[in-house]
Amino acid sequence: MPTESTRWGAELRKLERRIIAPCYDDARGYVDATETQQQARAECLAPHIAEQRDQIAYWEAVRAAQIESGTATGYDRTNVKKGDRVKIRGQWREVVRANLKTVSVTTGHTWTDTAPYAEIQQHQRPE
Repeated sequence: MPTESTRWGAELRKLERRIIAPCYDDARGYVDATETQQQARAECLAPHIAEQRDQIAYWEAVRAAQIESGTATGYDRTNVKKGDRVKIRGQWREVVRANLKTVSVTTGHTWTDTAPYAEIQQHQRPE
């Protein structure tokens, strides 16, 4: 599940930022954490960081297995580009824009529709 992997990735980055976060001092305000403070935080957070990395590896493996078995598609902005054609909800549409989480497609009207990559059933290059 890409959402689970993304969530775990965000949690991992949050923990990593906590290691180097500044400390508050009443007299001086926020000051950079010393090397000793950063090492102590890293030791304290190490089990949590390891757990997050395990979760990311697990969810990436689940997603890879889904794509390999054909139960999910692996489309994203790296393989869907402007001008490509995609089949969404049984209809072929031209891609107007490939966003981070969604794809914008033509509708035959003056507006575009947006759909998440998970809704793409098939993909064709313009060649």
